Amino acid sequence: MTQTSSPKVAMLVANGFDEIAFTTVQKLILKQGGVAQVISSETAMANGWAGNAWGCFYPVDAQLNTILAYDFDALVVPGDKRSMERLSKTAHTKRIIDGFIASGKPVLLTGGMDIYTDTVLSEDASVETVYVSEADNTESFQTATVNFLASLFKESDTTDEDNAREAA
Repeated sequence: MTQTSSPKVAMLVANGFDEIAFTTVQKLILKQGGVAQVISSETAMANGWAGNAWGCFYPVDAQLNTILAYDFDALVVPGDKRSMERLSKTAHTKRIIDGFIASGKPVLLTGGMDIYTDTVLSEDASVETVYVSEADNTESFQTATVNFLASLFKESDTTDEDNAREAA
């Protein structure tokens, strides 16, 4: 993945997605200069799940059936059983996730691997560029997120380091 501009990250959601994971990762991507776009099977707005109740509504930037993995540098799926049940109802979800994995682009799956293997992911999809956090495990979420972000921003960091060495 050669990045000539800010990395563009697809954040795949459906009603009931893990709002805390979503906002945490979105803020980190934006803080490091990336672009986060909300992709959904929902039209116009997607409703998060915040702990034990419905959360906020988030505007949808693009419909799931209109995008390709090629259009993005990475994928984040802030999963929750509710959203994965909805996302699994369309073949586009599997197409998109498979597209990111096949192209070796970083993929962050939150909420535990079981909600993905039960719905849209084959069990042998555990590859080098897929970062998974376990459900209700803060340390697992932090580790997966840090590794995902390091993978996403590594090329631009290397370029910055190389430019700094050349300038010295």
